[in-house]
Amino acid sequence: MGDTTPVSDDSSTKINEVKAEQKDGYQEAVIMVEPFGYTPENVKVKAGIPVQLHFQKSFSGGCLSYLIIEDFQIEKDLDKGDNLVEFTPEKPGIYTFHCGMNMYFGKIIVE
Repeated sequence: MGDTTPVSDDSSTKINEVKAEQKDGYQEAVIMVEPFGYTPENVKVKAGIPVQLHFQKSFSGGCLSYLIIEDFQIEKDLDKGDNLVEFTPEKPGIYTFHCGMNMYFGKIIVE
């Protein structure tokens, strides 16, 4: 996995979208799970190719400890550290993911 740290040291700068990195037979992206949401909030992937999303949680507890991606029938407890979520999007579209309390959201944009 590559370094996704912004070059700017302005902490208010937020990366809102990342394109999944194409690997051998799958595509992969990292989403940081922080106390006030997901960074980036949007990830672009290609239809028909398996996806591996790494939800990197930097803290314990809170409603962000539970991830729901309804369109892919995914409900997962997120522990502190790396949490791998795998699925294969078959059709282009925009699919939402959110925390357990429906407070924080992100989008999977399938092209």
